[in-house]
Amino acid sequence: MIVYDSKGKYFYSDTVPKSEYFSAFSTKDLGDGGDATVIQQFFNENNLQVKNIVVLNQIHSTDVKVVSEESSDKIQQFENYDGLITSLSDVCISVKTADCVPIQFVDQKNQRIGVSHQGWKGTLGKMAQVMVQKFVDLASDRDDIIAIIGPSIGSCCYNIEEDLARKFQDALGSIAEGSLQKRQGDWYLNLVKLNVAQLVLSGVKRENIDFFPFCTKCDEARFGSSRRSGGKNFSRQFNCIIKL
Repeated sequence: MIVYDSKGKYFYSDTVPKSEYFSAFSTKDLGDGGDATVIQQFFNENNLQVKNIVVLNQIHSTDVKVVSEESSDKIQQFENYDGLITSLSDVCISVKTADCVPIQFVDQKNQRIGVSHQGWKGTLGKMAQVMVQKFVDLASDRDDIIAIIGPSIGSCCYNIEEDLARKFQDALGSIAEGSLQKRQGDWYLNLVKLNVAQLVLSGVKRENIDFFPFCTKCDEARFGSSRRSGGKNFSRQFNCIIKL
């Protein structure tokens, strides 16, 4: 279940124990999550000690970086990735979003965490499935993986061009059909539903998937939205997870 921490002004899922993991999906109240120093300030204000804060220069790819070593730099950035996985303790891994879908992953058995960013390009490229396969390659069992989908744009607001809708239908078949809807001549895509379907298809148990029932474009008070702002001057959310 998704829970709001009114003191910290962030959302998290209670599907993973807070004694072992800290996860957060930020809100506007915490500042622009595209700035890693905002994340560091958030940790300081919540008395959370982390060795490194790992962020990405996201490019809408399906490439995943496995972080296996701590850095001497407090804030560590990697280029040309949209997913992070680590087994290190007290290392924050994070992605930034402003309508795209953030997903956190936890394998409690192997003490492994991950986070990924997928907009329409990453979703079309099956980023969620790529992340699950990377966990499996690192010796995780699909049955042990928990996935938490954070705030993103909803099907209420995410209209796409017909040629893009056709690309989803051609590439993803039946699971795309269940996530596309035509209303008054326009196509609308349910990114969350499509990513849930991809996770299930990759072997993650449906009961191990939690997701937010919010639309970042609709909820102007709490979330930044690229669509709402026309792609200009918008704040972003940070979506982070730490193994304690």
